[in-house]
Amino acid sequence: MKDNKNKLKMVLLIGAFFLCGVLYFLLNAGSKKEAVVTESFADQSGETKGKKETSDSKTEAVVYIYICGEVKNPGVYTFAKEPHFIDVVEKAGGFTKKADKLSVNLAEVVKDGTQLTIEKKRKRKAAQEEQSSHGMSSADEAGKINLNTASAEQLMKLSGIGESKAAQIISYREKNGAFKKIEDIMNITGIKEGVFGKIKDDITV
Repeated sequence: MKDNKNKLKMVLLIGAFFLCGVLYFLLNAGSKKEAVVTESFADQSGETKGKKETSDSKTEAVVYIYICGEVKNPGVYTFAKEPHFIDVVEKAGGFTKKADKLSVNLAEVVKDGTQLTIEKKRKRKAAQEEQSSHGMSSADEAGKINLNTASAEQLMKLSGIGESKAAQIISYREKNGAFKKIEDIMNITGIKEGVFGKIKDDITV
């Protein structure tokens, strides 16, 4: 009888140890699982943050302009918005001494993907000499200024036409071809009906 009681106690004791072991294992497993989940969450958070920063950095520069020719540092430059011509020139280090500044409109807004070429002064002079050699006069028989052949100095003799507008007239005909009628001069920024009325009797094409 006494032996049976001792056996029962041994069985209960072994069972108690076994139960304690199971509980200890379950508690430790739950703790490790929680630690892994926390670490995973941190990684995902960090990855998301990194992606956001990368995305933000890509939106900083959206306009690409290529400038070459007579500037100190030719190349492709980026801008947050469409710049003016002068902004691109300044970012490229400014004009060289040989640059033909009168052939460009520094106030012009430059669109994304544009290539700007700054020519040398001698090229414009050579073009004017070539036009003259083909019998094209800068003024007709009546003494009018020919918009298609006149130099900047000749254009500046017209009422209301200063250095800036003279440069715009030359730039316009180089980019778009010859003026087809005198009224086309009103396509130049700043030259409207008022100025045209003053110079229409002094110009020809």
